[in-house]
Amino acid sequence: MGNCFLSHILHFTNSATPTLTPSPLPLHPGTDTPPDLPITNAALISGFTDLFPETSLPVSPTLQLNADLSDWSEKQLTAIGMAELRRHLGIKFASYVLEPDARIAVVAKQVPALHEVMDHYGAVLHIEPILTKDFAPGIPTAEDMTVSATSQGLRLSFLSRAPVDLERCTYCGACGPVCPEQCLHPDLFLDFASCSMCMQCAQACPVQAIDLHARTRHTLQVPALLDIDGLCQEQTGRHRRIFARDEMEAFLALLHPCQIEETIACDTAACQYIGAFAAGCDRCFQVCGHGAIHRGDETIEIDPVLCEECGNCVAACPTGAMQFLRFTDRAFVEYLRDIDLSPGTTVVIGDESTLHRLWWQYRDKRYPNVFFLEFPEPGALHSLHFLLLLAMGAARVLVLDENKKNPLAIQISQVNTLLQTLFAPQKPVRIIAPDDLDDLLATPATTPLASPYRDFSFAGRRDKLVSLLISFMEKGARIAPDQAAQFDDFGAIACDTEKCSLCLACVGQCHTGALRADSEQFCLMFTPALCVQCGACADLCPEQALTLRPGLRLEPDFFQATPLIQAKPMRCTDCGKVFGTRQSFDRVMDLLAQSGREVDQELFSCCEECRVIRLYQGADHD
Repeated sequence: MGNCFLSHILHFTNSATPTLTPSPLPLHPGTDTPPDLPITNAALISGFTDLFPETSLPVSPTLQLNADLSDWSEKQLTAIGMAELRRHLGIKFASYVLEPDARIAVVAKQVPALHEVMDHYGAVLHIEPILTKDFAPGIPTAEDMTVSATSQGLRLSFLSRAPVDLERCTYCGACGPVCPEQCLHPDLFLDFASCSMCMQCAQACPVQAIDLHARTRHTLQVPALLDIDGLCQEQTGRHRRIFARDEMEAFLALLHPCQIEETIACDTAACQYIGAFAAGCDRCFQVCGHGAIHRGDETIEIDPVLCEECGNCVAACPTGAMQFLRFTDRAFVEYLRDIDLSPGTTVVIGDESTLHRLWWQYRDKRYPNVFFLEFPEPGALHSLHFLLLLAMGAARVLVLDENKKNPLAIQISQVNTLLQTLFAPQKPVRIIAPDDLDDLLATPATTPLASPYRDFSFAGRRDKLVSLLISFMEKGARIAPDQAAQFDDFGAIACDTEKCSLCLACVGQCHTGALRADSEQFCLMFTPALCVQCGACADLCPEQALTLRPGLRLEPDFFQATPLIQAKPMRCTDCGKVFGTRQSFDRVMDLLAQSGREVDQELFSCCEECRVIRLYQGADHD
């Protein structure tokens, strides 16, 4: 081991050739002074970031563990170093300091509770007061209020009474004397708690500026809300930006500048949530335990302040729309291009802290045929990562987790079920405690794959998954019928051809390419392997002709595009041009007939151009 920390420094010679040089470094943990590197043109150093707090170079735990604990050759270690360098240089995400925002909406039923909060915190907070029962000058009383989460905080939308049109009012004073309850105040505030709705004020107004039934819509965007009476909690459930009265100290504690790193991102082009119709896939929303993901008006929104970077949403996303920007799907696939995994390799994955402790504990040991991989948040791993490693020749993938509570159970169960026929009885992917690793590595593992997978192209998570599934299918992997249902992010779609009019509304909402139109054959084509069973097509089908059938089959036809329905073309009776389908034509004729209108079916049997010509000829004749 020597008497000094040995770092492996990747640098470049004058000929731009990458070279890896082991270099002893006198480290002093806990200090901010980085050691002087003995090598010029250094591009990356192995080690752990807490040992090099001020260095501008990428620091690689992966390279450190593989150099010290495994049996990789110098050439292979250099390749790992280059892969690590490309990975670190490719990391891009927004990072900024967020200044404190002291705005807060305070919602209460009654005036005294609202005034108590305003008197207590008004000097330090910018309060937007809202009543829900009482009435008070200058404070809206909300009706029909909704509270929704957004990426910037909370959006409140409500109606409030607006009895006096201030643009019309001339302040003539005619309304004041006639009010029998004296509920119309000089500042034009009308106390509806006292109002009998006698309408005398409205009748007395010479400019018709008073309407006791008028209401205006308010939309308020705030970073937080104080819910004094629990009304908003009843509507939204527990939300981290909504505080109870006894939680105000917790809100005040948040009012300080904080560093924000937006490492979780949603690619709206790949996302299957259709916000305009509140339909489609929302798996990321369902698994987020921090309230950081919201179903927006258009697409999924992420609140970077509430995001804890746990990776649950990334692991659950079937399309790859949700991405972990510290190590994206594309970066992972390209990273492995130059990593030569020999058949039977064990891949050990953990975050930097876990790998640092592992290195410290087992520094005096060597594990042949083991590849250690630092993944910043193992909770963001997906079936894609495991399948790619196994297809490349890895015999097993071990994810390190101290408490073995990593939320990857569904992903791992699917992968192990898929490969049961190849790896039986071994489960190739497991979550283990770091203390169990030494015993497991004492038992060598083997892989039945004779030819490793070497396709490192990348067009998206789903496309790469399909490629890997085809690879395993060709090697003999099978799924029993009773196991297929657990793959609920795969499946088929059944189409009722009697109902379908081939309007293609479903195609417009399918971002994975599972549904597409063949304009030449007038077909609705469907590829089961690309379908994530989000349900957007079925929900938005105007004829309700589509039905989901979840489950994965490893059969050739599951990966091929086949017609769901093929229509007869509708040809123009005048020019012969195809301008639609017979189904859609019959559907329009039925709807027009049901409306009781007189229908000129001969005119509608023409294309748009010929229809115009006929109309003009008829007008000229008249």
